Amino acid sequence: TPSASTSTSTSDTSTSDSSTLTLMSMKWGLVPPWSKTGTTESFRTINARQDNVKNSKMYARLLKSKRCVVLLNGYYEWMKNKNTKHKQPYFFQVRYNNSQTNNDNHDNDTSSSSSSLMYIAALWDVWTSKHHDSKDRLFTVTILTTDARSDTKFVHDRMPLLMDRECAQQWLNTTEYDIDACFEAIAQSQSRFTLQSYAVRREMVGNTRNKSKQCIEPLSSSSSKDQDRKTGLYRFFAVQKNEKNGSECEDNKSDEQENKLNKEDDDQEVEAEKRTLEHDRMDVDLQRAIDASKCSFRLEQEKRGTKRPLDETVETNELQPPMPANKKQKIEDGSAQNQNQNQD
Repeated sequence: TPSASTSTSTSDTSTSDSSTLTLMSMKWGLVPPWSKTGTTESFRTINARQDNVKNSKMYARLLKSKRCVVLLNGYYEWMKNKNTKHKQPYFFQVRYNNSQTNNDNHDNDTSSSSSSLMYIAALWDVWTSKHHDSKDRLFTVTILTTDARSDTKFVHDRMPLLMDRECAQQWLNTTEYDIDACFEAIAQSQSRFTLQSYAVRREMVGNTRNKSKQCIEPLSSSSSKDQDRKTGLYRFFAVQKNEKNGSECEDNKSDEQENKLNKEDDDQEVEAEKRTLEHDRMDVDLQRAIDASKCSFRLEQEKRGTKRPLDETVETNELQPPMPANKKQKIEDGSAQNQNQNQD
């Protein structure tokens, strides 16, 4: 598949000469000019269906002036396996039947690195920020897809819209060839090339950081190399590495368990301290309420000109909080002293 930055050939309509072509890199995933952010987050524009492109508001405006061709040596397609959950990637390459095309594309060389060049029909657009700064211009591209051919249908029911060099030149000539003429020429060119495919290593293709030639090596050859390496010293050091990793994993696991227990103990201590502080605060609030009630009682008695002993029961509609034992003892001692003074 094309990368995030894809090499494309476009027809430059800004110049007086309509045959001028420009080779440049574009971001894969078309961003329309009305986008507010300049990203593809709100759009699914990596691919555009050939059968719907003329009726799409997103792509119909680009068919007359912004056609381009994506150039590549091959592309990947993932095949679902009914027996397992894993998908198997296949690498597709083109082989042209015309001898002139073969010579132009170095097709006589059977190596993967010198394979024939693929041409994919695509559309491009440019997004500019609201400040209209030329440095903020973003060129993006979307590739056209069509129904799968007989040699690709075993993997997927869709495929890129491929064409040969002659059709690519017509596709880029937006002045002389309209979209219907281009689609008809592309349909006729399908018999002039075939697609060849082979399985490749899943762990290599599935990681975008891999850029080596191993990404396009056939699975059979890479498997035999791996099998040859897994003998002798390679197997010895592999076993030693696995044992070392296993012991490190066990140590890490025991450390994690110990840290977990220590954390639980700390949490329990914190909860106990919180409960103690809460009880102390409640005791302080209760004592303050009792003192305030006594003060209010004395003021009320002085205001009426009467004074009753504190141990007498005062009728009130409000519920009185229970009196602590030590406070009650002090009040009783005070009332006894008052009685002795009265007798004297």
